[in-house]
Amino acid sequence: MTVKNTILKNVRELGGGLGDLGTLLPLAILLIVNNGLSPVAVFLFVGLHYLVTGLYFRIPLPVQPLKAMAVIALATGATAQQIGATGIWMGVILLLLAATDLAGLLSRIFTKPIVRGIQLAVGLFLVQKGLELITTPPVVFLAVPSVESSPWLAIGLAAISGLIVLGLSMQHRVPATLVLLPLGILAGLFMVPAESMPAMGEGLTIPTPLIPTWNDFATALFLMVIPQAPLTFGNAVVSTCHVSRDYFGDRAQRVTPRSVCTSLGIGNLIGGLFGALPCCHGAGGLTAHYRFGARTGRATILMGALFVFVGLLFGDSVHGLFALIPPAMLGALLVYVGIEHCMMLGDVLPHRRAAFLALLIGGIALGTHNIATGFTVGMVVGLLMKRFPSMMAENAKL
Repeated sequence: MTVKNTILKNVRELGGGLGDLGTLLPLAILLIVNNGLSPVAVFLFVGLHYLVTGLYFRIPLPVQPLKAMAVIALATGATAQQIGATGIWMGVILLLLAATDLAGLLSRIFTKPIVRGIQLAVGLFLVQKGLELITTPPVVFLAVPSVESSPWLAIGLAAISGLIVLGLSMQHRVPATLVLLPLGILAGLFMVPAESMPAMGEGLTIPTPLIPTWNDFATALFLMVIPQAPLTFGNAVVSTCHVSRDYFGDRAQRVTPRSVCTSLGIGNLIGGLFGALPCCHGAGGLTAHYRFGARTGRATILMGALFVFVGLLFGDSVHGLFALIPPAMLGALLVYVGIEHCMMLGDVLPHRRAAFLALLIGGIALGTHNIATGFTVGMVVGLLMKRFPSMMAENAKL
């Protein structure tokens, strides 16, 4: 293999890895700016998780934020310690599932309609949060609330951002995030007065432990862990294993419920001790990697190296840059990601029972503002539908 071919393959793999940044970066940036997560901890531990994932699984398995946790944290203003406690909780739970092999048993409970219903709920929450960011003027910049403007400015920025995202989504070469976020930073640099510019950090920074208190653990358990756990297992474990085999066949033999639980457990447990972003592997992210050209673990290894480089070299200085991005532009990205998440429902819509169950979970979760409630009701109704198939005319298997 020539040097030129090697370089081209690495570029293609890295391009595929960048395909999932539309989910990771908006949520990470919002949690850094709004909730006080350390940028160096976020980028460093996401990068390390990417590196280990690529080296072990050897396919482009993604590393994504826990979406339900992220939305709840943003909505409630959860602290960095509470978010770290969520990561530790999830790490312990997933490692217990892997150690006891309950992962394989539970994977049979999370049928496709249940998983799709949870994904629909998260998608609706992402759309809701995105619309809130767009329609909550007159604050134009997250870290400079004194810079105010007309609500039409935020709506205009969101509209332009939406057109950019839609235009770029029609091709599989350049992820919208790589265009929109630099434009957002440039907009901030031109629109924010020099005296209002946020302070920049010092550069190279080593993350320090951020140990949560018992109150943080208690709050995290009921506020974020219980709503997140079903989604993590259903989408990040079960669905990811299925999609991996669909795309890569025997090359995905290492992707099992037990190994995925172990990967997520170790990553979140260690990262949680430093207040890093709680992460998962997701079927949607795997599809994004594959769609943009990633075919091997080299994609995630290159992504990991890039994130580690950014985290260590720039450290907390990236906080000031992220704070310049207008929230309306991030909101447009979240709306798009949310809609994409909701569209995963498509493969169960032709089946009446399955569609009813998925829509029920999503609707109840949105109505109660609680994904755990929607999941619980969905599980009960799903069991009743199996026990009494005459409840609905169609006898299609869930």
